[in-house]
Amino acid sequence: MPVFHTKTIESILEPVAQQISHLVIMHEEGEVDGKGIPDLSAPVAAVQAAVSNLVRVSNFTFFVKMCLGYSD
Repeated sequence: MPVFHTKTIESILEPVAQQISHLVIMHEEGEVDGKGIPDLSAPVAAVQAAVSNLVRVSNFTFFVKMCLGYSD
């Protein structure tokens, strides 16, 4: 896989991984302290946006490859 694709994939997946890690930590902290889990609307929205971007880029990449006749 060319370096370009690897860097592009990394730049897309890194925010998703960070947000998911943040959600897991928030969940674990809520369980340990015995407090209710905080409102996760904002972090969940961030994960949703990152995943939507991942899907958009994946679809675009697939479309371009199909148009140009590339295969893996």
